[in-house]
Amino acid sequence: MGVDQGKALIYARLKLQSGTTYDIDKETGEILSTNHQSQPGYIHFANDACFDDEFFAQLTAEKLVTKKRAGREIQEWKKERARNEALDCTVYALATYRLAKDTPIIKSRIAAQAANQNNTIKSNQNNQTTEPTKPRRRRGR
Repeated sequence: MGVDQGKALIYARLKLQSGTTYDIDKETGEILSTNHQSQPGYIHFANDACFDDEFFAQLTAEKLVTKKRAGREIQEWKKERARNEALDCTVYALATYRLAKDTPIIKSRIAAQAANQNNTIKSNQNNQTTEPTKPRRRRGR
């Protein structure tokens, strides 16, 4: 993954909406609960002081512009402000994640999580059946 591709992916993910819905009391107008359902690729940020206005200004400090050079259109990232460390760090983190997920340790953890989810689904399905099924007998040849 190149830097330009990483920046494009980060910006595309920043544009994803979170699908937040609110349960509101019809009489009082009070918010009873908040439901967050995000789509794949959505970036979650912790409710922490380090994610302040400056962080998000740095994260969105560049813009993809199209220019003509030698009769051809090319796209390049242009800085909108002097500091963009948050964007660079986010791109590096994404690249590191993509490299790390292909290591044997991470692959085994991902496989274990998938197997655990499949076992949970199967046990839920088994709990729904009321009659146990008998195994089929094999006939000899």
